[in-house]
Amino acid sequence: KNDIFVDVLEKLQVITNTRGDLLMSHVDGVVTVKSFVAGEPEMRIGFNEDLVLGNKGYKAVYGQPQLDHFVLHDCVNSTEFEGTKTLSFIPPEGEFDLMRYRVTRDSLLMPFRLSAYAEEYPSDYRLELHARLRCELPANSHASNIRVIVPLPKDFVSAQGDLDSLSTTSQQATEVKDRSMHWIIKTLPGQNEIGLRERILLAS
Repeated sequence: KNDIFVDVLEKLQVITNTRGDLLMSHVDGVVTVKSFVAGEPEMRIGFNEDLVLGNKGYKAVYGQPQLDHFVLHDCVNSTEFEGTKTLSFIPPEGEFDLMRYRVTRDSLLMPFRLSAYAEEYPSDYRLELHARLRCELPANSHASNIRVIVPLPKDFVSAQGDLDSLSTTSQQATEVKDRSMHWIIKTLPGQNEIGLRERILLAS
């Protein structure tokens, strides 16, 4: 039985302001291969022809893919990849990282937009956090299994999350875990947004 599995996993890290505007972003990605192929066959994985490799003063146009930094497994023909944008390799047996890369862009199409603000009530030892999460995916798509984690103050006594009563398009729940409020959304359709009001009681 000859099987080979290829997975592409990407982790998006962003910094935004309270309005949800993007300030900084980068994507860390890894191409993982799990090979159970007999012999030593040559495998080839092709990328977009307009892919830009490295960050040597050239700024990719909007929508053009650019890898600012990448690391290839020893089994990859690196010269061919830089010339033809094709990963040519003879896979070793088992699981390995074929390629790791980072993409940094001034403008990035984020899957979500999160905005938040806080209100303090010192006389009641209370803090309220208001947050809204918007899914920027196309209307015919949706995001699943979303978890927003909000760290709680060190002197918090209790916390309760009130869900937006108008958000009928999503199944939601909140829970306090590991000194954080977890906002759990089972599914959120594209071009929809939901809200949360978090009431935090502080120690007197």
